[in-house]
Amino acid sequence: MKAIISISLCVSICSIAIAGEVHVSSHGSDANEAIRESAKSLTYKKVGDVELEMKITYPSDWKADGEKLPAIVLFFGGGWYAGDITQFRVTAPYLTQRGMIVVTPEYRTINKHGVTPVQCLADAKSAMRYVHKNAAALGIDASRIAAGGISAGGHLAAATAFSKGFDDPDDDLQVNCKPSALALIVPVIDNGPGGFAHDQVKAYWEAFSPMHNIGPNPPPALFLVGDLDKYIPVATAHQFKAEMEKHGGRCDLKIYEKADHAFNFSPTGSKATHQDMDDFFVSLGYLKTKEIP
Repeated sequence: MKAIISISLCVSICSIAIAGEVHVSSHGSDANEAIRESAKSLTYKKVGDVELEMKITYPSDWKADGEKLPAIVLFFGGGWYAGDITQFRVTAPYLTQRGMIVVTPEYRTINKHGVTPVQCLADAKSAMRYVHKNAAALGIDASRIAAGGISAGGHLAAATAFSKGFDDPDDDLQVNCKPSALALIVPVIDNGPGGFAHDQVKAYWEAFSPMHNIGPNPPPALFLVGDLDKYIPVATAHQFKAEMEKHGGRCDLKIYEKADHAFNFSPTGSKATHQDMDDFFVSLGYLKTKEIP
């Protein structure tokens, strides 16, 4: 529990507010047209009185009637306790400038909504299903919808690919929630005995832990971690890579020297992770190679 709270505090300190977003409900006959024209934020899910929104960031030259673009859905970290989408205030503009549509969903957290990690994952799956179902209206190529995240957000991204169950009972399970690729920054990937927050999720860890649920031909993954990370050991990263490859998948593992769990929030760290994400998505054909001036 102490480790989880420490991560939450670390992530919360790095977060700042974003203002001036356009809010559009996803309900109603004019929703798709509003999304196409100007919306920066929309409601993708309602749970009781709680409305969960996702921010959509487009490349500056994006046109509603243009070609469908690859997208990435990014989940914030905070040990499932806290955090918000401002964690991607630098990463989202970088990836959109490179030609991707970036989706940053809210999800219910323990501190704010009194939920458990089960509901966090249910919301993540709902967000992925919303993007898949509305890909055309959002200008997204449905065959290229990646997921990624930081820390517990990395868990949610990976779990949408690997962990069965944990679905919202109101979701249409015929709609795909699995990403086509994964970009994981210091991800919580092992919830088994000795892994992250095992005591908290021990009643259901075997289905909840992404590393223990990798199936055949998993989506290609990028795994970014620091060699001084106290929460996500380098050995865990190597184990995940081995499991991915054992199941016929690809995992590009990048280990940063003298870097801790929050390294991505520094200017040097974010620059390095952006370059590695860039290289990864270029290799998949999601992005074009950068032009050299």
